[in-house]
Amino acid sequence: MSWEKERVKGKQGASGKKRPGFSISAAAGDPAAGNGNIELCGNRRAIIEGSGGVLEYGPEVVRIRLGKLSVRFTGRNLRIRSMSGSSMVLEGYLFGVEYLL
Repeated sequence: MSWEKERVKGKQGASGKKRPGFSISAAAGDPAAGNGNIELCGNRRAIIEGSGGVLEYGPEVVRIRLGKLSVRFTGRNLRIRSMSGSSMVLEGYLFGVEYLL
């Protein structure tokens, strides 16, 4: 599994100061082999590519199929913002990401 971290342009907070943003990307093997890719944008958004479908969906837990694995996102006010083909955008307050065999 490879991990990449990059700094992204920060958003302006209520105080008028810019907050730094981070993007973390994890590729669970080769996306061409059907293992998928997850990009985390801070703790508010996950962009998932290569999804095999939603296995569990609720405001505190979302579990998806990603190749031979399933991935569980835990948090608060989780919702699938968009979904097309094998890609989806998950938003809310992300507390954790678990890879399950």
